[in-house]
Amino acid sequence: MRFWLSTSLALAISSSVWANTHYISDDLTVPLRSGDSLEYRIVKLLPAGEPVTLIQSKKNGWSKVATDKFTGWMPTRFLINTPSAKQRLEELTGIHQKLKQTHEKQKQSLEHTQTQLTKAQTELRTLTQSHANLQQKYARLSKVAADPQAVEERNLKLEQEIVDLNSANLMLEQQNQMLADTRERNWFLAGAGVLIMGLLVGLGAAFLIRKPKSMWK
Repeated sequence: MRFWLSTSLALAISSSVWANTHYISDDLTVPLRSGDSLEYRIVKLLPAGEPVTLIQSKKNGWSKVATDKFTGWMPTRFLINTPSAKQRLEELTGIHQKLKQTHEKQKQSLEHTQTQLTKAQTELRTLTQSHANLQQKYARLSKVAADPQAVEERNLKLEQEIVDLNSANLMLEQQNQMLADTRERNWFLAGAGVLIMGLLVGLGAAFLIRKPKSMWK
């Protein structure tokens, strides 16, 4: 109630004073003057959409505003409470561009995360398989360690198999040596046979040559 009374009183007097942000209307370039009428000189030209701080507003339709560097008067009808459509469009365009860039970064981050997840899943499967293999080996070792007698019997069996393999290897070596000796003996007999045949042929030839000579005598 007190607020509305204060507002009514403020409107009742010739001017009111407050400080808030307003904006220049769209598609306008408004001259900022040194006083509250067209008779005063122009201090600055305010482009459409420029924010200004409203200092004072009079009933004569003029308002005192301030920019970053200048303070002056302008027609109140050229002030709006919200940014201009052009400025809002630029802001929304900027926001859209930022959101687009953020979306692209999030997309790339998601792709990277998915790649890392796939890699981690592959490594997990590999580790799981390795763990299963180790468990199987541990189970076998535990089973063997739990029965020392079975281990001893297995070692004895392996030793016997090694002895049998050595014996078989020795027999094979002896057989190979016998085969080598037989091969050499056969070659020797064959060579002796050829030599004997050569001698027989030579003697026969000599006998045939000598026989005609004796007949001539």
